[in-house]
Amino acid sequence: MNRSIISDTGPLISLEKLNGGYSFIQQLYDKIIIPSKVLEEIGQNFPAQYLSHYNIEHLIEVREVSEISDISGLETLHEGEVQAISLAYQLKLPLLIEEYQGRRIAAQTNIKFSGIAKQIVIAYKQGFIDRSNAVEKLKEMLKFGRINKLIYDALIIKVEENINNNIVFIGFMGTGKSSTSKRLAEILGREVVSTDALIEKQEGCSIKEIFENKGEVYFRDVEKRVVQEVSDKEGIIVDCGGGVVLNKENMVILKKTGKVIHLSASPKVIYNRVKDKGHRPLLNVDNPQKAIANLLEQRKPLYAQADYSINTDGKNDDDVCGEVREILKL
Repeated sequence: MNRSIISDTGPLISLEKLNGGYSFIQQLYDKIIIPSKVLEEIGQNFPAQYLSHYNIEHLIEVREVSEISDISGLETLHEGEVQAISLAYQLKLPLLIEEYQGRRIAAQTNIKFSGIAKQIVIAYKQGFIDRSNAVEKLKEMLKFGRINKLIYDALIIKVEENINNNIVFIGFMGTGKSSTSKRLAEILGREVVSTDALIEKQEGCSIKEIFENKGEVYFRDVEKRVVQEVSDKEGIIVDCGGGVVLNKENMVILKKTGKVIHLSASPKVIYNRVKDKGHRPLLNVDNPQKAIANLLEQRKPLYAQADYSINTDGKNDDDVCGEVREILKL
């Protein structure tokens, strides 16, 4: 994936003013390509040897622009903007630009553009900076006059939207709920809560022992209580036990506080993933794959209550997390 972007002078000034500005932008891009005129303009505002001063020689690539694109309106802009827009147009790359007139011309030319304030929101949503860091950076942008109050308020809303929504994984055993939950929690910086683990902690024994000693009815009652408990939390990732869908009230509760994602897999894949794990009574039959297929068919309408469904056959945790982030716009 090409993680390069063109920049005009203004966004680099914004990055210089931000505390740790260049640190977060390096998480988003491997290269920021700037025209020679932009480097010259930056040098007028900041120390000589600008790139080495901020230790960003590896991040910034300077290009000579020998030919200016034939784009209407460029004659009204300063030379750095002209070169930056021309370079973005020629290389078909997105553009960092903050001045209104330059953005208007970029839009007319179908160049994808944004300013540093929007990049802060993107970095937050992709998990590179946390919420407090994002808010602090936006406050700095407002303080230094890089954005106005109207834009600040709109971006703060974007930082805070979905912050309270839980991400809930349901599905049959062996579909990857636990490993996906843990990996997604690492990426997004969220807490992950396993309903089964919480039940075992509260009951002081394993799920297997609860079934053996107190029965399934008792277990499902405890599970329902735990589902309500985790749903009272905000902004967490919930790893549900495979049978949580058997109680329709659980799904109602889970869907009220978050987005429910059903992870699925074929009976063969499920069997291969769980066959070497102990305490799986379902596998102690003559044809475990058939038993898995039968249960999947029975639970199909229950799993269909989820907001989204992702098949995990042949995918690793990062693949699945990528799909989750895409559908939830995280």
